[in-house]
Amino acid sequence: MRPIDIINVTGLLMSEDGDELEQKLREKVEPRFIRTIDPTPSGSGIEHPGHAIEQIILKIQEAVRDIEQQFGNPNVLLVGRSYGAFMTLLAAIRMEFEKVSKAILIEGPLHPDIEVKPPRHLPAFRPFGAHYRERSTLAREAIERLKKLGTSRLVIIQGGGEDDVVPTAAQVLPEDFDTTEFLYDDFAKANTESGAQGLVVKLPPHTGGRGYRNHLCWSPKKTEMIGKIIEKVAL
Repeated sequence: MRPIDIINVTGLLMSEDGDELEQKLREKVEPRFIRTIDPTPSGSGIEHPGHAIEQIILKIQEAVRDIEQQFGNPNVLLVGRSYGAFMTLLAAIRMEFEKVSKAILIEGPLHPDIEVKPPRHLPAFRPFGAHYRERSTLAREAIERLKKLGTSRLVIIQGGGEDDVVPTAAQVLPEDFDTTEFLYDDFAKANTESGAQGLVVKLPPHTGGRGYRNHLCWSPKKTEMIGKIIEKVAL
């Protein structure tokens, strides 16, 4: 298997230091290189998300340069989750996937026509109101660009249970996009090494740990499944 280089974009309110998913990917996937970045870096959480996207692109480009200096030819997987998955998608599209092998989007608010609001029971999200307000517009703009770029480098991981932070219907692209959908068990058996279509892998329900009804809740089972998806699409 080719070496795996991961640039990991966290969800909102998560830290670049000691990120839980980074630690689990180190154990399950053993990447050659991994770096974690924030979806709203340098205080851009309360600003227009366009500013955050620009900063994320700069951080991705910096990480790619570091990979090239250390190892030569990169095999970059952009892994984002929750709002970080949305920002990962926007950044990858604006970069036209330059030097990006795959963008792996986990439980992100991707669909422009499905409403996503800051959960009332999580008031810490309220300072990010500009990001929620602009999300649909930015998603529609990204989708227009994606129609020209194609979806072959996209891997979307959709949660299988209820989600009280990002509705599961919001975690996929509109139906007219060129994607192939798999339930996880079918995906594990399928040959996905080639093809022009993007992939949507739906996790089974009740795989998350305790917390907000499966959203960004890591259990050993869920971590194992996500690790196997990443390993398979990194070929």
